[in-house]
Amino acid sequence: MGYYFRLSPRPPFRLDLTVWALRRQAHNRMDGWESETYRRVWRYGDGWLKVRLWQTKGDPDPFLEGEIYEGPRTSGLSLGSVRNSPGC
Repeated sequence: MGYYFRLSPRPPFRLDLTVWALRRQAHNRMDGWESETYRRVWRYGDGWLKVRLWQTKGDPDPFLEGEIYEGPRTSGLSLGSVRNSPGC
């Protein structure tokens, strides 16, 4: 079972263009984009944190939904740790 969350980025925002810009950076090689879903892996503690993110609403009021679907102590994570990670 994952940890679901929602984000409301400031407009204008398009997840596909944001992912394109992030993936151009060499340190973001573990990122993925498939079927309008962005997947990212972060080092978290002694393990890995895997996150899925998708855009459910566009401008003028963009809305993102996401899920932390694998990682150590997933139930104890705070959304702040995801929001404050590089690339978010």
